Amino acid sequence: FPSHDIKTFWFRRALRILPLYWVILSAAILATHLKTSDRGPGYQWLFGKLQYLETYTVFLQNITMTIQNQMSSAWLNVTWSLAIEEQFYIFLPIAVLFLNKQKFIVISIIIVVLTPLLRTACVLYLPNGEMASFMLLPLRWDSLFLGGMLALIKPTNKKIEKIIKYQKPIIVIGLSIFLILGLSNQAIVTGK
Repeated sequence: FPSHDIKTFWFRRALRILPLYWVILSAAILATHLKTSDRGPGYQWLFGKLQYLETYTVFLQNITMTIQNQMSSAWLNVTWSLAIEEQFYIFLPIAVLFLNKQKFIVISIIIVVLTPLLRTACVLYLPNGEMASFMLLPLRWDSLFLGGMLALIKPTNKKIEKIIKYQKPIIVIGLSIFLILGLSNQAIVTGK
């Protein structure tokens, strides 16, 4: 992964993400400064808790939300996950630059195994642990590194044929598990 590829990766990522992101941020800033006579509950819900705007400009809003133990305005709430993604994509190419493929996979496997344990410890022992468990990068590393490992796998025609051959049973089994877990979770939540 030569360094010029990292620059190209970051540049392309910036071109894909930043223009729309800046439009969304600008709309939020504009909406909070508009003089409207009716700023009812809908407005308050959408833009009311717009705070710590400077953290949004550098993709650190997930950290601020965790420290404050509260989400931001509904308009920008979803950007916490984009912040995690951008933090990861700043870190990942640097890690790949210093690790060969084998070391990257070994470290990724360790991370994939340890992250759920770390997440559980945070939920059990930290005051804002529940929020931290899904809003901070190190506690989301398992899924991100799993994706990184999958990106390194070069499928052969035989592997693709196997996947296609078994895709229907895999999909049926996966959806069944998803449905069972969803229904059991609903029963736990509602008590029915």
